[in-house]
Amino acid sequence: MRAVGWCAPPARGFNPVPRPRRPCPSHRGRYSLSVVRRASNPSVVGSIDEDGVFDEAQSPIESDLSFETFCEHTLAMTESDITKVLDRVPKLKGYDVSTAIAPKVDILTNELGASVATVRAAVKRSPQLLTVSSTRLRMVANWMESECRVPKEKIGPVLCKQPSLTWASLEKNLTPVLRFLRDEIDMPAESVAVTLARSPSIFGMSIENLRKKYEFFRDGDSSDGFHSGLGLGKEAAQNMFQKNPQLFSISIENAVVPKLDFFSGYCGLGDEGSIELNKKSPSILSLSLEKNIKPTFAFLEKELSLGRVTAGKLIRSRPTVLAYSIDKKVRPTVAYLTHEFFPSCDAYQAVLLTTYSLRGRIVPRTRALRKRGLMATTASGAKFAVTYTMVCNNQKFCEMVGIELEAYLEMVEGAKVDPSAGVLGWLTDGRKVEKSEDEVNHAMVNVAATTTATPALTSEEWNLETAREEARRALEKGEGGMSR
Repeated sequence: MRAVGWCAPPARGFNPVPRPRRPCPSHRGRYSLSVVRRASNPSVVGSIDEDGVFDEAQSPIESDLSFETFCEHTLAMTESDITKVLDRVPKLKGYDVSTAIAPKVDILTNELGASVATVRAAVKRSPQLLTVSSTRLRMVANWMESECRVPKEKIGPVLCKQPSLTWASLEKNLTPVLRFLRDEIDMPAESVAVTLARSPSIFGMSIENLRKKYEFFRDGDSSDGFHSGLGLGKEAAQNMFQKNPQLFSISIENAVVPKLDFFSGYCGLGDEGSIELNKKSPSILSLSLEKNIKPTFAFLEKELSLGRVTAGKLIRSRPTVLAYSIDKKVRPTVAYLTHEFFPSCDAYQAVLLTTYSLRGRIVPRTRALRKRGLMATTASGAKFAVTYTMVCNNQKFCEMVGIELEAYLEMVEGAKVDPSAGVLGWLTDGRKVEKSEDEVNHAMVNVAATTTATPALTSEEWNLETAREEARRALEKGEGGMSR
């Protein structure tokens, strides 16, 4: 039987290492990376053997600085998080922290600009990041900086966002993708850097997959329901992917084609209209069909009573509306505009103006018009029409209304920090107050007793018809609207 202990010969495959010195805790009880750092800092040049990507397994050593202690004090990880990490990559428990773990965290944070929180999230998501050798880590970082022109201080966040890049093959994966973007997509160097920073997963995809998606947009026609391709042509397809590289991450069969079919069929845009819509705003293909596109279109079609044809016309004019939150942006903006500019502003106009900030533009301009007594003019004077008053630049608006630019900018800043800006008294933010059964019954009796009672609407219960009624009553009582 083989003896157990330090006097025994090392097990096969393990390299014995000297016992590290006891680390010194910082004044906050955390272990300083500069104290535990032991690895050298060579300038990596040239290629590296793929076998040298990961650190070799090490024999467990007795040390006060265990993997669990390091993660707890340096990365601020919880006991549960550490357990999950070790369950996924058990060999991390046997690594020497001072020579194999701490130097990598030091490289990511001190050299490559990643925050501790970013590294922590990356380790929780992909613990294999800590098994990559420091040499490999620096090599990939040098490649990103020299070949992709990513600033060194931004490389750390990129690697933490997509840890698999640290062990991807430079010759078989990363470099071919870079050449594809440069040569076939004709992507400028600065766009490559932005693409790597925003959508690093693209560099982990196969060339065949990338080329297939590019050819779908470039070749074919829509005569068979978009399945053979869109036929945009080389220049249009290149321009689309240069500005929206995230399209490479979307499934053609499961995501792109169903959305195009929905726009073409249900929305009534037809094949050509669907293609033009996506050429105008390719980013909408990144939206969820079930969670974003369909609910927003249903809101326009049914809740605002625009109908399918008019709703289709609206999204063709303003496709970015599909990306907005209904409860936090579209509904409050439409409610505010249709109420304040009743009856001159209809729902269609209001939705078109949702591209502007409610508190940053719409509310301060409405207050400026009211302060100057010009609200009534918006119904009769084309110059003061609600659309023009919101679209024109600040200087033009101030000249038209007759106020100083400085005074208007103060109104803008005031509206941004005013919690009541853009909030109508009868329209809450959707948080319903829990009431007892007696209170509910008492409220129902009171509402039934008077035909002029104002309903206490939530954002879910709001609809255009009720908004019109509330605006009419407010106008009769002299509360807002365009009093004349």
